[in-house]
Amino acid sequence: MDSTALCSLMRTITFLLCLILVPSCNNTSEDPDPDSTTDTTALKTIKSQHAPYELVLLRSPKSILGTQPLEGTINEIKVQITPKDTLACFMLPGLTNGPYTLRLTANNTVYTVPVVVVAVANLQSPETYFTAAETQMLRNFTQINTHADALIQDGGLPADYLPLKQDVLQQAALLSEYKTRFQNLSAADKQEFARAMAANAAVDAEFESLTAAFTTSATALRSTQAVSDYEAGVEVSMGHFITTAIFTAGHIPLILMGAKLLVAAPNPGVLLALALTVGSFEVHLLQLYSITGILLSKALKPYEGLDLNQTVFQLGQELDVAVTAKYRTFFQGDEATFPGGSLLNAGMAQFTSFRSSFNEIVNALPQTLRPSTRFKELRTQYSTSVRNVFNRYLRVSNVSNPNVTLTQLNQADGGIRLRATTSATTNQPFSYDLTYTNGKFSNGLTKRVTTQLIASPCSTGTVTAPVINGTQVVCNANNIVSIQIAFTANGPGILPSGGSLYCDPTQTCYPVRLYFLSPGAPAYSIAYNGYSASLLSGTVNQGVVEIRFISCRPNMSARASMDATYPNYLWKVELMNMCNQRSAQQSI
Repeated sequence: MDSTALCSLMRTITFLLCLILVPSCNNTSEDPDPDSTTDTTALKTIKSQHAPYELVLLRSPKSILGTQPLEGTINEIKVQITPKDTLACFMLPGLTNGPYTLRLTANNTVYTVPVVVVAVANLQSPETYFTAAETQMLRNFTQINTHADALIQDGGLPADYLPLKQDVLQQAALLSEYKTRFQNLSAADKQEFARAMAANAAVDAEFESLTAAFTTSATALRSTQAVSDYEAGVEVSMGHFITTAIFTAGHIPLILMGAKLLVAAPNPGVLLALALTVGSFEVHLLQLYSITGILLSKALKPYEGLDLNQTVFQLGQELDVAVTAKYRTFFQGDEATFPGGSLLNAGMAQFTSFRSSFNEIVNALPQTLRPSTRFKELRTQYSTSVRNVFNRYLRVSNVSNPNVTLTQLNQADGGIRLRATTSATTNQPFSYDLTYTNGKFSNGLTKRVTTQLIASPCSTGTVTAPVINGTQVVCNANNIVSIQIAFTANGPGILPSGGSLYCDPTQTCYPVRLYFLSPGAPAYSIAYNGYSASLLSGTVNQGVVEIRFISCRPNMSARASMDATYPNYLWKVELMNMCNQRSAQQSI
């Protein structure tokens, strides 16, 4: 595209945007009459300092400038100012460093705004700025295409996402034209290009950072998964969406105003820099559309089907319980009634607002730059996924039987264990409420669970003796001989403890037993008072129990330490459960 064609395109953009943003596009400001007042505080720059050629945003507490374009002066240079609601925007001329005052008149009031100009330090080469912008846009093109393919593959309607691919081709063609135009700039114009790119880099960098964070969090959400804090992931991703959408909506006027000012650019280099900035922002819009599609394709809301693997409790047993719920996607009904839960309600409200703003802006762009992508209505029906529920959102309560105490034990992996106890000697039927509570996602889900506690599991005939699966002898972290016994046990599991003093060996005292056979002795004996024992890992139904014995000797292994302390002794271990059922004795 040659210089004449590019300028013609920019004038077309400007003309149409003037029609969009304001009733008319004259460049006159209201001359103050003798009774006009001066206001030095109502208008402020959002930033404390600005670089030459930067698009400067002004902010006021309320809309005070009207809707007509204004003309102000800074350092006796006329600048066009476009107000919109409580914001106004103008492009800073190529001034030298120092303090300046912007003056403009509106509604018979003269407004003065201090503006500090500080040129970008360590200005990079023009080629560096163009290559960075080109690389970023090409990377985002690839990401948009990847998202579009994934959404279609996951069941999205091709009509919703194929236009993204066409829009990427359109933006790629424009980028190619911008590259040709850049290569044809004179050395002096390239320097002005670099100054303008550097001046407006912060907004684009912020948008890139926000979109990258949103992309990472949204694509991390999976349709199915093991127990993990899914809601925390959704909260992060929804937070990124809300932040990015608000940032985008707040800066769309700036970019449109920047495009409107393109015909006033002082030279071709600045003109091209503003065109590239506007193009990059449009690519970010398309990228945000695709990432929002990824987020909305996920089942975000827990809404029904709270369930768990139903089972009967054994007395004192810690029972692993898998709790699931149905989660659903957003659908059209949520726009009127909202999905429920403060976070999801906020996300739905922001989506509705952003969809309207996105479509309005896209429709306002000139035909040559207008994407074909549009946000459409949400689907009339939702899709669902069954997910494990993280334990911090679950609570058991309202146990029906006063003889039963039900305790919830939250595990580090997000699962829960339940333990039921009673002082009664007979089986105890009971029911309890399992409740999901997370005010950011739901108004609450409750399931009434009916079960029973087997008070005497030994009488059921289903409990069998524990099984020792293997042993090892090591020096533990405290340099103590550690006899580690891997086991499995059904029903109430093993009794994972040692003992003290003497007891009748036919009873369940010293339930984790260490036997020894001394030289010349007729039979094995319990090592009374000679060791301690506890569960090292796992549960009483499957895990590793540890016997802690004597100290390890210097430069000796655990077994060598035992043999040196007790020469020619033989050793065995044994486990038992509360029903006094014994495992087979195993030599170590």
